[in-house]
Amino acid sequence: MHTLLRIFFCGLLLCIISGCQPTISNDAKPAYDAYLEFIADLRACSKDEVNPAQDRQCDKEKIWNELDAQTKSRFLEAYGALVRIDRIIETYFDNIEHQSMRARTGTDILQTADIKEYKDLFFYMFKPEMLVIDSETDSGLVLEKSYVNAPDYVTIQTHASGQLFPMILEDDGVWRTAGLLQAAEAAVEPILASEAAMKEYAKGNLKTELERREKVRKYFLIQQEIQKMNLKGIKPAAPKPADAEAGEENAEDEAPTDEEAATGEEAVPEGDTADAAESAEPAEQAEPAEQAEQAEPAEPTENNPEEASSE
Repeated sequence: MHTLLRIFFCGLLLCIISGCQPTISNDAKPAYDAYLEFIADLRACSKDEVNPAQDRQCDKEKIWNELDAQTKSRFLEAYGALVRIDRIIETYFDNIEHQSMRARTGTDILQTADIKEYKDLFFYMFKPEMLVIDSETDSGLVLEKSYVNAPDYVTIQTHASGQLFPMILEDDGVWRTAGLLQAAEAAVEPILASEAAMKEYAKGNLKTELERREKVRKYFLIQQEIQKMNLKGIKPAAPKPADAEAGEENAEDEAPTDEEAATGEEAVPEGDTADAAESAEPAEQAEPAEQAEQAEPAEPTENNPEEASSE
């Protein structure tokens, strides 16, 4: 992916250099002078076969400063996307997958090319030394027309390619070119598309990741408690399986108490004791009544004289 981006970017630069000599109006001249300066800086960084002994030195920093703010913002956007993709890979993929995923998404250049800011990304992708200025290209450096669209906006059209180069007067009073805007947008498009795909993946796996993080958080909390207990000399109890704990509870319920073991009788639960007492009371009260009935003499009657005489 990196090679394709560079080839496309530099191919458009070749079209830019292929047209620039004009008849220009006074209103457009400041913008046109800035444009010529930009082309000269590009030629200084390229393989110029027509003027190989030119005095101008390659200065990529100067070329960067000649780009308009909108073009620079595309590299800022792409750099931010690379950083976000790298974070997604770090968060949602196993360590064994990090290297391959970074190579597939292009985020590996953050480390391999030491890209710390969006300007570094421009320098990485912008390779003017791959351009070759031969006699054919040099003969096409002729300006066709200039258009003053507004006091701060001039469009320059080349004769050979017919390409349009917007020149923008920015707030600091410097004319800068927007001629690389389309090239920049096309160059960073794969990065932005990759970020969109990775965000969808992260969104779909967010719940799983949150659950994983919660488990990790609980694990470390437990480990911290164990360390505190070790420092205090308290031996943490070994975790017991759920079945073993249930078995111990049942065994405790079935085991006889000390009193039961001594008497050989089974203890009655507290509630059952009250019920048993209530059912036993009527039987105990009935015994005196029965004895009284047996001891009481029968009354004398006419039919039983023996009972009367004995009385």
